[in-house]
Amino acid sequence: MLKKINRLNRKDINFLFRNQNIIYGKYFSFFYYKQYPNRKYNQFSIQVPTKLSKLAVDRNYIKRILMHYIRENSYDINKFGDKYYKIFVIFNKKYIPEFKKKIETKEKKVIYKTIIENFRFSFNNINIKLGNK
Repeated sequence: MLKKINRLNRKDINFLFRNQNIIYGKYFSFFYYKQYPNRKYNQFSIQVPTKLSKLAVDRNYIKRILMHYIRENSYDINKFGDKYYKIFVIFNKKYIPEFKKKIETKEKKVIYKTIIENFRFSFNNINIKLGNK
């Protein structure tokens, strides 16, 4: 789990939805906005829909995997280009059934690998768009 200062609160998420700065990946979409000038860190939040899994245990496992990837690669403290951002990650609706088929009835190592590969691919889009090439 990320530190509290590196997580978005409800007010920030609503703000991101209103401003509609979106980068689309295949399985994930990223709502983003420049961070306030006095904050020298990025903030993230992830939404895993109930359509992907009805069990909260599975949804939380997916969130932990994605947060671990963000923390492991230091995206919570490193700049994108020359700025810090607020970033909200959601699953693309039209790919939820396809993604669900990939992760259901498999062991945790396979689920972990599948999620990381797809997230890494989508996260490269945000790196390119926001300045890290």
